[in-house]
Amino acid sequence: MTNLINYIKDNYKIIIGTILIYQLFLTIFFFSAQNLVILSAISLIVAGYIIVLNFKDAISDFFKK
Repeated sequence: MTNLINYIKDNYKIIIGTILIYQLFLTIFFFSAQNLVILSAISLIVAGYIIVLNFKDAISDFFKK
């Protein structure tokens, strides 16, 4: 069990990217509102992560003022 947890910790970006691509294909080929909601939720999580990662210093400086 610890090997699985360590694998997920080491490769979480690849896992999330794979899920995002899989969900994109599902949404394109088998369109439903449910697939679209899942795709948008995953996209928002990834976009939020990227924004926080890139602007971490600016965000922390803004709240220190």
